[in-house]
This record gives sequence, C-alpha cells and structure tokens, in this order.
Amino acid sequence: LPNARHDLLKRQALADQLSLNEEDLVREGAKLLGYPRAGSAISMLMLEAIRYAQWKGRITLAPNGNFTLTK
Repeated sequence: LPNARHDLLKRQALADQLSLNEEDLVREGAKLLGYPRAGSAISMLMLEAIRYAQWKGRITLAPNGNFTLTK
C-alpha cells in the first residue's frame, strides 16, 4: 500500500485514541489494515508510515513519547 494510505490509517488511529506511543500506533495501524497482529513485515510498513506522516507534518512526537495529530 502507498505511504499516503498508511498515513491516513495512522491519522485515523490517532484520531480514535488522541495519542499513542510508537508500539501502540504500529499495532493499531495493523488492526486498521485488517491484520490481527503486526508481524515484522507489517511493523516495518507501519514504522515507514509513521516517519512519512512525521515528514509531512501530519503527526508530532510529543515530549512524553506519544504521537499526536498535528493541529
């Protein structure tokens, strides 16, 4: 799946939860894609999507270590 779709899923997970740490964001993103758990390949895709969303300025890493949607 393209990074943009993964980005959208990350944003949905954050919108649902308000803020998530990286591990939880990977897990929630995998669930939104329909995977019951995040294996190594899915985790790598999710981490790439997190970096992409950060690069695009759509999510921010807060001082507490959780990601939040950029306002």
